[in-house]
Amino acid sequence: MSQHKELHRVQDLARIYRDYFKHYRGERISASSHSSNLSLVHDHNLGSPIQMCTIAAQGRAYATLDENGLVTVMSATEGTITTKISAGVGRGLAISADGNFIATGALGDEFARVWDVKHGTQVAVLGPLTYMAMCLKFADDDSLLYVNSNTELSLWNTKTWQKQAGFANPPAAGGGDLSGNGWGLDLSESTGLLASTFGSSVRIWKVSDSTYRDFTDPSNIALKFWVYFVQNGSRVISGQHGGIYGFSLSDGKPFLEDQPNAFVTAISADSLFAAVAGDDANGTNAAGVLYLCDSVTWTVLASIQAHSKTIWGTAISTAKRLIVSGGKDGHVKLWSFN
Repeated sequence: MSQHKELHRVQDLARIYRDYFKHYRGERISASSHSSNLSLVHDHNLGSPIQMCTIAAQGRAYATLDENGLVTVMSATEGTITTKISAGVGRGLAISADGNFIATGALGDEFARVWDVKHGTQVAVLGPLTYMAMCLKFADDDSLLYVNSNTELSLWNTKTWQKQAGFANPPAAGGGDLSGNGWGLDLSESTGLLASTFGSSVRIWKVSDSTYRDFTDPSNIALKFWVYFVQNGSRVISGQHGGIYGFSLSDGKPFLEDQPNAFVTAISADSLFAAVAGDDANGTNAAGVLYLCDSVTWTVLASIQAHSKTIWGTAISTAKRLIVSGGKDGHVKLWSFN
């Protein structure tokens, strides 16, 4: 497929994605019923809508990817912009735990690319992949980079940048990423498990022997955009705008269903907190609202009117108690919470 055709196909997907958000009817979080204990630390107006956010696990740096493919890296302590990288339009973005490396995936590029934050230079090209890098994550100790690319989830050694292992996702129904393959990825290092999304299901891999189990949302809400392990890797939460599905790995039984919509969600590495973006479907008053939730009960702990328009990206670090939010208004904001 040519890059020109690929561009139009992904643009069509983006329109479907946003129209679905706009017209979906469902329960919504009320922004007015919770007092906020979120405090603004830094605010940068980057001028272009922000599509993704990421923050280093150690809380030293954070980064955004805008709709033009520009990655902006900022210091969490000094509040300054440290690096800008033209990585290409896409949806893959991750920052290493120490904040020294950025990993990206771009439209029409069947490679993941790794960048040195200090110098803004490319240091590794990983691939070829089975598709563009849809979702990327660094291990807690930065020893591995996990890359989800539609039909394969691959592991890369960060010292040699060589592929260490690969795990197969089911073939994408309808072609491309319309089935939701590779949109979500998480790892539980304490249990040696990996989670990957495909359609309305989640595949759980055991890294040591490459065995897996599939769990399907009984409500059959398609396109799972994110997935996270919680409670020491014993439970999993996945979802998208239309609903949230949480289930136990021991028996597959759901423990969290029919919760308020979560446009985008990031759950902290210690599995205690979720940074959830507000829903602006049908013009409701939750547009631009940021919520801090308990990641297991989904109880709202704090909320604040963070942006003037839809929030498209959140990230959270409990090491420094920080949340990053970025949205359609072009602002990226760093928040502290207690």
